[in-house]
Parts: sequence; structure tokens; C-alpha cells
Amino acid sequence: MKKKIFLLVALMNIMLLVNGCGTDKSVEYSQKTLSKPDKVEISKDTKEISYDKESEKYATIYDTICQNWWKMSDTEEDTIEDDSLIPVESLKKLRTTSDMRYVSENDVFINFIYEEEPMQWTKSNGDIVEIRKLMFALPKHAEEGKSTKGFYIIFQADNTSVNEGVYSYYYNNELFNALSDAGNTVTSGYRDTPTEFDLQYYSNITNEEMKSAFINTYGWTHLTDHSLYMNNLSKQVVVNFVFSKKASEKELNAAREYWKVIETYESYHRSNPDIYTIWSRVPENAEITVQVFAEDELVSQDIYGEIENGVIYTEIHYEENIFR
Repeated sequence: MKKKIFLLVALMNIMLLVNGCGTDKSVEYSQKTLSKPDKVEISKDTKEISYDKESEKYATIYDTICQNWWKMSDTEEDTIEDDSLIPVESLKKLRTTSDMRYVSENDVFINFIYEEEPMQWTKSNGDIVEIRKLMFALPKHAEEGKSTKGFYIIFQADNTSVNEGVYSYYYNNELFNALSDAGNTVTSGYRDTPTEFDLQYYSNITNEEMKSAFINTYGWTHLTDHSLYMNNLSKQVVVNFVFSKKASEKELNAAREYWKVIETYESYHRSNPDIYTIWSRVPENAEITVQVFAEDELVSQDIYGEIENGVIYTEIHYEENIFR
């Protein structure tokens, strides 16, 4: 059973952050300049790597985090150009409405640890609290040349089991590149023709119950077939969704997006152990190809590769607009 770490977002702390009359624009926030932590920790599951101030990795991670620190987008888009970010004046603008309250062992975190001298954090009402840890939750994918919206959490110095809030942050490509030990860099692009796969070299590990699960859970009423193929040798997986010609663009896109973040599938397994058993046979960091068909016509093909520690570094897309 997967380990859960519940992130307690106390109602009292939320009320304190939003309490007070008028605006907080007049407050001088001490955290506008991100102070250097005593060490940087990268954590995933039970694995943890620590970097001190003398290491090159520490410097690179800190510098790239600083690039987008205390900045926000004035749009609702999750992926934007780096130069679209603007400095914020109000802490309230950084508050996130994310409903995520726990993390799983597949999530990757960058922890800024302040042991010797706690970080000074100014709240919206002007009060200052001491922070011992900033926990940056990495998104699972990134788009070349852009920043991807995520969040971070700050923890009190006197009680690290209680946090002072969840805030938005935009993660840029340079940070993902800095974290890669395999030398991966974020790349993405489109192709005019799809990649061909010879499925005779793949094992069919399809769970037949998946088809009805997609129809009943997500309302994909025009889904006619679903299949999952795996090549253990090359660590490649091909996922096929086949719809009737009556399927709407919304249905086709929903099937395409369902697999974009691999861990999305995990949330479904928790209540479907048979499906989880099938997915658990897939090699770690396998290349995932998602193909959506309207009967025998390939509508889209999305390849997610160079996966390292749960982060997708390479995305290759092909799409045919059948609704033109």
C-alpha cells in the first residue's frame, strides 16, 4: 500500500493569512529575496539526496529557483512563456487553490532546509513567522522554453508538521535540466507523420475491465476498444484508445490527456487493484506512447520519453484534426 504523507493545511492558519482589513500591498515582505538555505534536498519515495552550499548542484538549483521566485502570471494558463511572469506585490496572489493535501511516493520534491538560521516569512497582515523548510513540488512534465505552474509549501520552524500555506510557483526548464543526473534536457515538438510500432514485439497486457471502467467512470460512451502493449527489452509501452466515428472532440482529447501525467493512472488504481496489478508490470521510467483512434484513423499520437525520477523530459506529438 502506497505511503501517504498528509499535508495539514490548518483552517486557523488560512484564516490568519487572509484576515485583516484593506490590502496587503503596503506590507514589506521579507521573503521577496529568497534567502539561501543551509542545504538542498531532493526527495522521492525513500530516496533522498542532499547538497550543501559548497556543491555546484546546490548553486544551480538555488539560482534557477530564484529566477521565478516571487513572480506570478496574470493569466490562468498553467504553462506560459518565461517572460510572461511578473513580480507580485501581494502574498495573497500567490495563494493556490490546489486541493492537493497529500503526496505519494512517486512525487519529487526539492526541499530548502533552514537549520541554523530560520527563514523570515512575512504574512499578509505584517506578522513574521520563522520558516524551517520550503518544499517545492515538481510538476511531472515540462514544455520546452516555457514555465510550468506548480506549488510549494512552507513549514514553521518550531513545528515542521504544520505548514503556513500552499503557494503557486512556476518551474522553468533550467530547473528540470539541473536536476537530471542522466544529462536529460527538456525537449518537445510536433511531427508531420506518426512513429510506427511493430506490436508483434510487444506483449499484450490489456486488462479487459479497463474499457468499461473508462466508459462508466469518465462517460466515454463512444469508446469501442482499449489496449495496452509493453516491450520489456526496450522499456516501451503503447496505449491505444479506439473510439467510434461518433465520438466528440471532447472525448478524444480526454483520452489523450488521461495519460499525459503517468501518475494520474495511479489515482485510479487505488480503488481498482486489478488495474494496478497490470500497470505494476510496466518498467520504471518506461517510454509511454498514447494513441487515440477514431475507428481505424489515428487522431493523435503522444510519446513521452527520457523519463527520470517521474519527470517527463521529452514529448513528441502528432495530431490529425478530424473536426476541420
